[in-house]
Amino acid sequence: MKKLIITNLFKITLILLFASISVYMIYNYYNKEKVVDYKSDNIEVSFHESTGNKITLTNKTSLPDSVGLSTNPYSFTIKNNLTIPTKFKITIKEDEKKYSTENKEKYRMNHQNIRVALKKGSNEPVIYTLSELENNQALIEEIAELGKLDYSIRIWVSSNDGVPIGVEPYYYGIIKVEEVL
Repeated sequence: MKKLIITNLFKITLILLFASISVYMIYNYYNKEKVVDYKSDNIEVSFHESTGNKITLTNKTSLPDSVGLSTNPYSFTIKNNLTIPTKFKITIKEDEKKYSTENKEKYRMNHQNIRVALKKGSNEPVIYTLSELENNQALIEEIAELGKLDYSIRIWVSSNDGVPIGVEPYYYGIIKVEEVL
């Protein structure tokens, strides 16, 4: 009888150990995809792709908006850590460091040929041409106290006018979310 109890306790311990390790591994698998790009006492921004806030556009094939809206998004969550509403802005800037390390400065895509769709939660996306963004700002908005907002940005080439034949154009950008004081 005592041997049976010890055997059952050993089996239960192994099952609990296996379950704990499995839950830990699953949690880490899904949690590692989020990259906290910006964190202050007021807001926290978590990007859900492994590239974080970096945008790379190397496709020179022009796409209509309906197809561009089906490209892979750069998604992120903004969380307000305060008990009062907080203003923030989303900007899309060129990644000058990436251009200099890739040595592709002479083949930069014209901003008039790049389309950007910004989508908040389940709302319809708002589509811009990158050159239309004043001071690179896609949005200024207020987030409710202790609130969370999900956004996604899609980017694609709308036209390949002005690109010489045989040349691969590039666009490297950074999505920045900053608190507006």
